[in-house]
Amino acid sequence: MPEAWSPTSAPSCVSEGVERKKCQRCEHFETQPIPELGHVFGEWVTTTLPTVTQDGEEIRTCQRNGCTELEKRILSPIDGTSGLAFTLINNNTAYSVARGTVTTAYVFIPATHNGLPVTAIRDNGFLNFTGLTNILIPDSVTSIGNNAFYGCSGLTSITIPDSVTSIGNMAFYNCSSLTSITIPFVGQTLNGSTHFGRIFGAVNELYIDDKVFLNPSSIPQSLRTVIITGGNSIGFKAFEGCGRLTSITIPASVKSIGSDAFWRCGGLTSITIPDSVTSIGKSAFRDCTGLTSITIPFVGQTLNGNNHFGFIFDEKSSNSSQNSSIPASLKTVIITGGNNINSNALSDCIGLTSITIPNSVTSIGNNAFSGYSGLTSITIPESVTSIGNYAFSSCASLTSITIPDSVTSIGNYAFSLCIGLTSFNFGNGVTSIGNYAFNGCRSLTSILIPASLTSIGESAFFGCIGLTSVIVANGNTVFRSEGNCVIQIDNKSIILGIKTSVILDSVTSIGGIAFYGCTGLTNITIPDNITSIGYSAFYGCSGLMSIILPESVTSIDFYTFRNCTSLTSITIPNSVTSIGGGAFFGCTGLTSITIPVSVTSINGEAFSNCTSLTSVTIQGSFELDSYSYIFPGDLSDKYLASDGGPGTYTRPSGSMIWTKQ
Repeated sequence: MPEAWSPTSAPSCVSEGVERKKCQRCEHFETQPIPELGHVFGEWVTTTLPTVTQDGEEIRTCQRNGCTELEKRILSPIDGTSGLAFTLINNNTAYSVARGTVTTAYVFIPATHNGLPVTAIRDNGFLNFTGLTNILIPDSVTSIGNNAFYGCSGLTSITIPDSVTSIGNMAFYNCSSLTSITIPFVGQTLNGSTHFGRIFGAVNELYIDDKVFLNPSSIPQSLRTVIITGGNSIGFKAFEGCGRLTSITIPASVKSIGSDAFWRCGGLTSITIPDSVTSIGKSAFRDCTGLTSITIPFVGQTLNGNNHFGFIFDEKSSNSSQNSSIPASLKTVIITGGNNINSNALSDCIGLTSITIPNSVTSIGNNAFSGYSGLTSITIPESVTSIGNYAFSSCASLTSITIPDSVTSIGNYAFSLCIGLTSFNFGNGVTSIGNYAFNGCRSLTSILIPASLTSIGESAFFGCIGLTSVIVANGNTVFRSEGNCVIQIDNKSIILGIKTSVILDSVTSIGGIAFYGCTGLTNITIPDNITSIGYSAFYGCSGLMSIILPESVTSIDFYTFRNCTSLTSITIPNSVTSIGGGAFFGCTGLTSITIPVSVTSINGEAFSNCTSLTSVTIQGSFELDSYSYIFPGDLSDKYLASDGGPGTYTRPSGSMIWTKQ
């Protein structure tokens, strides 16, 4: 006897199942199909309402568990809401439309009536129709009359098609529930200059300074979103005082934005100005106190003009005061066009934290971002070829930057006082670095100088006290690196040293300002192969404690060891014949010094302000220049006196009076 049938796979809406049974005597199985179940569709649901010009759509889905099958059907365009009133206009060539006897909340205006186009919504056409919540206006309509939707307090959103070229006065007055409006232009007529509020009934109001402004109080308090779809300009004070708006969309057709256009739009949090705009009026965004992000096609008033960023926030803003005019809330600026970022363009914008530079920019001007203390990172596009003087100076929060291969020059002080900068990538195209370019970048720990670099300005890395490694890339024909020193190949001179530098035998001279401001340098050995030490070579090496000059050195240049305040011992060899002005000025740790007989001239302030110096041994005779303050106190006078000359001179600590021993 066979047992009952049991399913082995369940049927679905579109596929059969299988069931089987087994003979209880011989273990034989029989199988048979279970018919597919077919779909069980639910009710039709409208996904897109039909309009007078477009099909609508309905869908229904299978209700059976696990099935996602759906069916669609097209809803034909509607002919217009029944009950609308039509009036012949324009010599009986078109119709205007009004409410007539309509009571439904949704109203669809047809594009044609009796074979003629519907081109106008009549004056007072839907006056005080409080039950109206939605209305569809076809592309055939070109004008909306005065008071057309006056008092339509149930209307929440409306789209005015691009075909409309005029909107009557008070057309949307007291539409108190309106939250969103799409308009083909701002004001009453295409490319006109009237205020946005005119269509709501805004009127002129005379302020005490005798300037005429528009009172925007008639704009619905509920309105938050405005989408503009056409027109070539947004005029003078177009949205002035629209403080409740939170979103305004500007179309790509707009070419100019007038002065004070968005003045006191405090509810705006972000705005995008399209690339089509070529001029922005003064104070266009004045007192937009809620703005956090702005996208602009260029910086300033006009494309590739010279105005600074703050100009669009305050006509009185200057390069040095623009920060006070920029909303404190603004953090992000995205620039989408223009060929350059001009001098002072975004200087002192201390509240901004993010900026985007477009690929169209080829140069960053002098002081362009100087004082931009909130900037933490920035990407310089491949289009940029030069970075101007002071371009990023005092950007204290900037931590890293990569220079693209397109950049060939970095200006004087370009990144000076970027005290947070820990990483810097020069790229492979830079040929010159200006004077003091990285002055005070104390957090930099390493530098890789590219093979392309042929010129390093004076004190380019002055005050980079954190540097522990400096390397010149292979292939550089002007510079090489050795012992954490940058060496000029042609004259074998060190042009940059750091606190971990070691001077090797291949070097013959230490260039001017080579170790200038290297406060972390505590000891350094100068080998016998060094024949000259340049001016200010160790100026400001306040940690340097002792130094021995080799017999190969013949002169000590001016300011060579100036302000080496920890220097307690220095040996001047018999080969030295001259000591330059200010050579040891401010070496407050020196207590004694011997000037060998070989020295024949000492220039002004050579040992001035060496406040701890109490013993000076002068072994020979030398000329003093006309500037008398070579030594502290009266030592110069005592040496030049008839009973002076070579010998050892001493003074009590703190005294200005020297005595020859």
